[in-house]
Amino acid sequence: MSGIAAVFARALAAHQAGRLAEAEALYRQVLAADPRHAESLRLLGLIALASGANDAAVALISEAARLAPGNPDTESQLGLALKASGRAEEASVRLEAARRLAPADPGILCNLSGALNELGRRAEARMRARQSVALVPALTESLLNLGNTGDASSYRRAIQVRPDYLDAWINLANLQVAAGDTDAARVSYLQALAINPNSIAALTNLGAMLLDLDKIEAARLCYRRAAILTPGEPGALGNLGLAAKAEGKLGQAIAWHRRGLAVRRDANAWNGLGNVLQGMGDGRAAVAAYREAIALGASPSWHSNLLFCLCYDPAVTNEALFGEALAWAERHGPRGRRKPAARGVSGRLKVGVLSGDLRDHPVGRNVLGIFEHHRDVALHAYAEVVRGDAMTDRFRAHADGWTTTMGRSDEEVAEGMRRDGLDVLVVLAGHTAKNRPLVAAWGGAPVQVSFHDLTTSGLSSMDWWVTDGVLHPEGTRERFTEKLWRLPHFYLHRPPEEAPAVGPLPSEGRGRVTFVSCNNPAKLTAEVVRLWSRVLTAIPNAKLMLKYVDWFSDPVVRKRYSAMFEASGVDADRLDFRGRDLRRVDQLALLNEADIALDPFPFNGSTTTFEALWMGVPVVTLAGQRFVGRVGASVLSALNLEELVASDEEDYVAKAVALAEDKIRLSGLRRTLRQRLAASPLCDAPGYTRSVETALRGMAG
Repeated sequence: MSGIAAVFARALAAHQAGRLAEAEALYRQVLAADPRHAESLRLLGLIALASGANDAAVALISEAARLAPGNPDTESQLGLALKASGRAEEASVRLEAARRLAPADPGILCNLSGALNELGRRAEARMRARQSVALVPALTESLLNLGNTGDASSYRRAIQVRPDYLDAWINLANLQVAAGDTDAARVSYLQALAINPNSIAALTNLGAMLLDLDKIEAARLCYRRAAILTPGEPGALGNLGLAAKAEGKLGQAIAWHRRGLAVRRDANAWNGLGNVLQGMGDGRAAVAAYREAIALGASPSWHSNLLFCLCYDPAVTNEALFGEALAWAERHGPRGRRKPAARGVSGRLKVGVLSGDLRDHPVGRNVLGIFEHHRDVALHAYAEVVRGDAMTDRFRAHADGWTTTMGRSDEEVAEGMRRDGLDVLVVLAGHTAKNRPLVAAWGGAPVQVSFHDLTTSGLSSMDWWVTDGVLHPEGTRERFTEKLWRLPHFYLHRPPEEAPAVGPLPSEGRGRVTFVSCNNPAKLTAEVVRLWSRVLTAIPNAKLMLKYVDWFSDPVVRKRYSAMFEASGVDADRLDFRGRDLRRVDQLALLNEADIALDPFPFNGSTTTFEALWMGVPVVTLAGQRFVGRVGASVLSALNLEELVASDEEDYVAKAVALAEDKIRLSGLRRTLRQRLAASPLCDAPGYTRSVETALRGMAG
């Protein structure tokens, strides 16, 4: 045996015995003598891959493949190294090359399946995983990959072969969460933690599920344990930030995200920080954070967050917002997809409704009446709902069909819709949390409609945007990719069954006027604070009550807004911060302490406006230049209360002051607003549903 061969044999023996440092030194000795020794390069690359040096592994194995082409092991291992480096598309090419060289190798098929699944090519991934399982039925990695394509039974088969298979338990739990079976998921996560109490994936995923179930303290315990096990890891610190935000502790949430970012620029941490900054009303800082996240990653939801945030900023032009929507579609939408051809409609129009809000949610409350009263169209719900509730049950009871979309890719959801033969797809609130506008980019139906979104979808595949003549008057300067379909009026609200009786006008007993806003602080920008300060300055003894879930209990939030109002000449003692009461009935009762509601701009309130009016509290609004800035005008116009709609900031102050000084007018509105609202088109669910059905038929042609 030659000298090089002997050294290589010793290196291989050390490698197989797990003595990696010794093996590495010997491989390098071989390469010093023969830089073209492909096997040493390949095996040295495997050692680099095992140590997490993924880029080094790619370089070493690539050189081995160049020097000794046609080796299926080299191609397969290069694919794994590329996948570990985040280069999934290149990985799939190399693994496919390995499969062609060794078509009956179950390990190569297994690895190819994993890479294809990561790319969202589920059908191909499923085929390769099944081929691998057919060759070796007990190959648990292939069963795991098959499960990753949505086949839960494969996870169970893998667990039967290996009861301590940690990844199979975790992935099974993830699939159970996606199916909405959170009780079963909890059992599976706990089983995973029994196998390995220090599993970061199990702790993190269980924490995420608990947070989504509003079990915040239990979620925090999971996240804290993960953070202890991975000290300084931005992801773990960011999860603690998510829990803090869910509790309304925005100051703590910012601190957690910033601690993570001090360690490393992390896309999730930037996105999480953006969410909290937006919630604090610091939209411009939030935009900067979202742009950092987008620069580091390709999540369409982060980009949607940016679009949402831009809607809060009065300085953002229609052109800039439209440009960002187009950039979102260009970056995240698939290329060259076509919608299915329209079919001749005989009988009822088949309409799919895609939403993550088919639950007790503002959007859900706006559309439940359509489900309850539809008759001329068939409504099939495609629900992205983890945790259903009583309202979800009502949606399900009135739907003509129900499909859960959790855990399925956008392409798979669209393919399912095409098989279902939809005539029209309605995408609800696409750019908001838990919604999936990209399904429309894959072409789920011949006609696709945006409904209740905050701005244009940006998609050329979205045909219509539902609106009304106030939200989008003739000559609107807002820009959009869709055609507009104007309903007689846009909003439908459900009278809250738990609402208390309307109380007397508070200012009659107090001798001073109380203004109120129950809007998300994200809408209370510096410009809004300056305008509201002008109103308060004009009425020296008036107070402003601020409430949004429990966020104004956070001292950091209170300090921020106190300072902003003081900078505009309004002492902090004129602000009445409210928190804690989280039930809707308590929020409604709180409105009995207010005389007038102030609507923010350029992103108006919707549910908050309706609730104030239902409790006899008139709302002063400023009509803006875009859909989200004309919501108040649309609602008040449906009540023939256009005198409360201001045309500019001067008019806004004048209307608020005049109303505050007109006690007769205030008292009359207090007594009559609820009855007026109940009798208005805003609460006429059957009539509204007829107008929507007529619109859908018109859109379908």
